[in-house]
Amino acid sequence: MPDIKNLYETLAEKAFNLNITKPEIPEYIKNNLKYSLFDWQEKAISNFLTYQLIKSRENPNSPTHLMFNMATGTGKTLLMASTILYYYKQGYRSFLFFVNQNNIVSKTEENFINSSHEKYLFSNKIIIEDKTIPIKQVDSFSDNPQGIEIKFTTIQKLYNDIHLQKENQVTLDDLYKRNIVMLADEAH
Repeated sequence: MPDIKNLYETLAEKAFNLNITKPEIPEYIKNNLKYSLFDWQEKAISNFLTYQLIKSRENPNSPTHLMFNMATGTGKTLLMASTILYYYKQGYRSFLFFVNQNNIVSKTEENFINSSHEKYLFSNKIIIEDKTIPIKQVDSFSDNPQGIEIKFTTIQKLYNDIHLQKENQVTLDDLYKRNIVMLADEAH
């Protein structure tokens, strides 16, 4: 029977072979989250960062497809907030966040946009390289975003938007012409 490795073991082996040391979680991520990370979240982010370093060496121009496969209540949404900060630092400004149900959309919007909400995920001010970064919800992405823009939608609405074009919505052409980070939560 073949020896089956966990993904984190495969990443560690690849990183070792490429002489990549385990990355530290950058301060711009830690300092801009409202909550401290638990050990398992730190390991997940560390694996994410290791993957990004491996990808930058092996296939830098390929899209990234990742999933945090964790139990309910373990803080996957905080990990997604961390990845938003990471990708912002890498130059991304447009984020498409889709879920399976309308009631999850509003809950997710509160977690990412409403700084007075008890489960808001970011610090009061997002500061990266001494610059305050605004985060806002959008219906369509601007051509020159000044901060983090997030469009929240359901997977069904996203499908309808890109196939039944109307004014002021994300179109399939939008997705093709922009560097967009797409995040999904509870999108079964």
